[in-house]
Amino acid sequence: MYCWVNKGAKGIALIDEKSSYTRLKYVFDISDVHKARRIGRFPNLWKMKEEHQEAVLEKLEKTYGKTSQEADFADRIIEIANRIAIDCYKEIALDLEYIKEGSFLEELDEYNIQVRLRDTLASSIAYTILKRCGITESELNELIDFPYIHEFNTVDTLSQLGSNVSNFAKPILMEIGKAIRAYDRALQRQTSSLEKNFVKKELENTSQIDYNTLKRESEERDNQSKIPAGDSGERGNYYESEIREKR
Repeated sequence: MYCWVNKGAKGIALIDEKSSYTRLKYVFDISDVHKARRIGRFPNLWKMKEEHQEAVLEKLEKTYGKTSQEADFADRIIEIANRIAIDCYKEIALDLEYIKEGSFLEELDEYNIQVRLRDTLASSIAYTILKRCGITESELNELIDFPYIHEFNTVDTLSQLGSNVSNFAKPILMEIGKAIRAYDRALQRQTSSLEKNFVKKELENTSQIDYNTLKRESEERDNQSKIPAGDSGERGNYYESEIREKR
């Protein structure tokens, strides 16, 4: 993106597990950087509007299946999140068995761990997506419950939950971004086309008006030139008769 970090900005430490040994790497928020001259650019961050909702749902349903057409946008996103959690929770629960020691999940049997993971995973995915789509905190509190979140009370269990939520929410958010950008581009093309057609019609109307105006002006000039000519002709005939009489 060719952006420079602002002087004095503090980085956000992340655990880098991809290197040969575990270490920290630092990233910076977009508010802590500025664009390099001429070549720098900021990411195009999408913003959800009500007009985008149908286009977004249509795109998501191509990947995650149809949702209830009678439900509103938030409920349909929750439906997709539940579907993802149901498809994946059993596999994740197997890994959770190895790291549950010391957490409130430790004494639970396999079934209860799966239930808690499934519900918390679904709620977390839905919360992440809807939050990014601009749903307010008060609305989210009414829509989504986290009855078991307190049982993921160790770094290991909470980290695994968070990593999976991030992995599942990321592709959905990317698809939402693509749908919004496609919608906005189509709207821009449509608006541009309408503007061009409007300008074209205005030019055509202006040309027609100018032509009619010129035509009327020309006809008026012709009429005006004919009137004195008529008078002159009448006077000419009169004088000619007088001359004949005199002769």
